[in-house]
Amino acid sequence: MQLLIDAGNTRIKWASLGETGFVPGRSVPHAQWPDEIRALQGAEPAPKAVWLASVAGAAVNAQIEDACHSLWGQPPRIVSSEACACGVRNAYARPTTLGVDRWLACIEGFHQGNGSVLVVDAGTALTLDFVTAEGRHLGGMIAPGVDTMRRSLRADTQLMPDATDSADFELADNTASAIAAGTLAMAVAVVTQARARLQPARCLLTGGEAQRLAPALDPEWRLDRDLVLKGLARLVQSRVGTDG
Repeated sequence: MQLLIDAGNTRIKWASLGETGFVPGRSVPHAQWPDEIRALQGAEPAPKAVWLASVAGAAVNAQIEDACHSLWGQPPRIVSSEACACGVRNAYARPTTLGVDRWLACIEGFHQGNGSVLVVDAGTALTLDFVTAEGRHLGGMIAPGVDTMRRSLRADTQLMPDATDSADFELADNTASAIAAGTLAMAVAVVTQARARLQPARCLLTGGEAQRLAPALDPEWRLDRDLVLKGLARLVQSRVGTDG
């Protein structure tokens, strides 16, 4: 069994890859990771290898590496973006500077169907990447995620956003609803404009805030919560097989 870890800006997700294929795991905030991974040790056989795709930063990466050493006596294999992998060619002049989560989502998005694909990862950051039908990554865009916009308003103004969510873009009669609708509308507008301009054959949506955006998007958008981990699984399979 191969253990696959996707460490994002605020959460850590994992899955396994073995003879039965891809098996999704859970998603937890960074602070809960140590307890969750210890529980995983008792519930699963020891992995033959641990693969880590991370944009979480040095402190979180060190925590994951320490856990892997402690539990299984092995460091994780760090995955980075490359110039080309699994039929996808990276647009970046310095390929490793493309976020590895975006890279893996592009790889999996390319392989999930025919034709060009627009991949949107809605999380702490809202990222958009376009891959042609031939597997050429043309680049992407990065904007603040919905919660990031709300935190910015809380930090830089006297406004106090709460946890209110709304897909209703009508004018609001209270500040909390106005902020909820306005920040969500901004994210949806970025995604909608990109789709209108790029005209992809397929549209894929993933990330922790994907379910917020999905109701406000056209039904052509397909939601896949595990797109990054599936891309990591595909990359691992191309290197070692399902249980190498």
